[in-house]
Order: sequence, then structure tokens, then C-alpha cells
Amino acid sequence: IPGAGGPTAAAAEDPAVRISGLALRGARVDLGEQRVDLGRVGVQGLQVTAVRDANGFNLQRMLRRDDPDDEPTTWTVALPRIALVDAAIRFEDRSRAPAAALPLDAIRLVATGYDSAADSEVALDVNGRLAGGALSLAAKLTLPEPSLRGQVELEGFDLLPLPPFLTERVPLDLRSAGMSLAGDIESKLPDRALAFDG
Repeated sequence: IPGAGGPTAAAAEDPAVRISGLALRGARVDLGEQRVDLGRVGVQGLQVTAVRDANGFNLQRMLRRDDPDDEPTTWTVALPRIALVDAAIRFEDRSRAPAAALPLDAIRLVATGYDSAADSEVALDVNGRLAGGALSLAAKLTLPEPSLRGQVELEGFDLLPLPPFLTERVPLDLRSAGMSLAGDIESKLPDRALAFDG
């Protein structure tokens, strides 16, 4: 899926989302009920590059709906299980100098229980590497008003990539630092509120 452009050639040419493999098992479409059941979905090698530049985020531009006459869909979608293997997300902030990057890679994610026709509680099991540290998350995501509750562990997180994201508000000269944590998290995503106990 092509990116939506930006101030540099790299931002314009690099795809925002790549997938090397996709598998569907047990998918069904009911035209009368206007319902899609995707069954079991497997995604291999998902790579997402989220870039912030002077024009905002590339993913927002890619997903923006520009037609005011579009009517909301009446179709419902069930996604009983999706598994991501060898996924990676890279956040780049090119709106500052020097540019900053924060990688999350080697992601393995299993999510079960999504259904747009009813309130859903989606079980999430996530493992990966965040800036070189080992990350694991076991949580429940409640929809349609999203809230998240679960347990998170992060071991050996390298803090060196963080100062470019912080120095606008905090004068910080960081030479070396690491962090590990473990605890319970709870977040009401629309309010951007996050509680951590650990």
C-alpha cells in the first residue's frame, strides 16, 4: 500500500504497509445478512512504517475518507482469530531534527474474539522486541468503546532512542540507560488515559 508522500523522497516512496504472506481459512460471506466471517487469518511479515512529518502522519493520510457522501456500511465482520508472525512496526518522527525512530519488531500477535455485530472482548497475546528489549503483553480489549486491561512485561528496553521525543519538553542529555518493568495496565483509549501498577 503506497504511502501518501511527505517532505522527503523516502517518505514518498516507502510503502507504509507491507505484507509478505496472507492466509484465510474458513472464511464465509452471507450476502443476505450482509455479514463476513473471516474465520482464521494468518499474516506473515507485516511491516508498518508510521512516519510523522510536517504534514502529519502518513497512515492518517492513507486512511482518510475524502468523500462526504459516503454512507456508513451496514455489513458486519467477524474475525474469530488472527495471528501475526514476524511483524514489525517502525515509528519515525521526521518533523524534528535530527529525525528520531523507535522500532518494534519480531512481533508475534494472536487476537481472538472480534465481532462488529456485538460488543466484543478481544483477547490479545503479544510478544516482540521494543528498542532491543523483550516485550510481552497479555490483555483483553473491549469494543466498540475501546478499553484495554492486562499484564505487560518489558525487559532490557534501551532508552537511548527516546530523548529526541522528549527534549521539546525536558532538557535531557542521555548517554546510556535501560529499563525493565512488569505490571498491570489499564487504558481507556478514547480518553488516552493509562494506568500502570507494577
